[in-house]
Amino acid sequence: MVIFMKLEIKNLKKNYGQKTALNGVSITFEAGIYGILGENGAGKSTFLNLLTDNVARTSGEVLSDGADILTLGKKYRRKLGYMPQQQGLYEQFTGKAFLFYMASLKEISLKEAKGQIQELLLKVNLSDAAGKRISRYSGGMKQRLLLAQALLGKPELIILDEPTAGLDPKERIRMRNLITEVSKDKIVLFATHIVSDIECIADYVVLLHRGEALRIDTPANLIDEVKSRIFERQCKKEEIDEVRTKYPYGNVLQKRDGLVYRIAEERQPEGFLPAKEDLSLEDVYMFHIGRKIAD
Repeated sequence: MVIFMKLEIKNLKKNYGQKTALNGVSITFEAGIYGILGENGAGKSTFLNLLTDNVARTSGEVLSDGADILTLGKKYRRKLGYMPQQQGLYEQFTGKAFLFYMASLKEISLKEAKGQIQELLLKVNLSDAAGKRISRYSGGMKQRLLLAQALLGKPELIILDEPTAGLDPKERIRMRNLITEVSKDKIVLFATHIVSDIECIADYVVLLHRGEALRIDTPANLIDEVKSRIFERQCKKEEIDEVRTKYPYGNVLQKRDGLVYRIAEERQPEGFLPAKEDLSLEDVYMFHIGRKIAD
């Protein structure tokens, strides 16, 4: 019987002086892809940095299979693959040399590193560019290289901080497909403020807002929860600005029969009808977070 890693977060808090960046988050992660979804400044990067122990927590616990990660040291770090938000790459290295350097930092033997690097370069479609300097890589190639280094050592926990940031649509799709491919039997935490990045691949979504985890559930359950609170009305182009003044968080949708302005409210507003089709995580985000940002 194969036993997969469990990561338990208990009442995790982080303060920076008088500012609370994370406020008592409690979540249990098991194998699967978790979309950590929230606006810029919601606490996503702080949360991930606490899980990697790059930042000291104010209080709370992070338990890997029942043991606090602060007591595990290298044993925990060997389970961990981390892709940071910023591309802190050595531009004069070749892609292959960078991966060998990262493998040495992870204390992976040279023999094992050779096999893993060859396999990972193929997986992220960088085999032909492995001998080129990173300075000549496109943004998408750099992001794929960062994903490859996160996968070195065959980690059980993969933490990805805004992995599609700055990528064009084609590279975003490629990155999402790669993440899906490597996620089997692993815990994958994918932090983003862009709903479409996780909509098709996340097994669970964590809605993070102002340092608090508002909801965690499957995309289907989250959509089902808000379906009676999403309303829309047809609008002419010249009417959009007027409607947006009253409901600034709403979304404009282009449908077959014209423009529609969609909003999230507890009760049906005058002039709006219940939205009956095309409900998505965008509507979930709008109900739980978009309205709060607009306040």
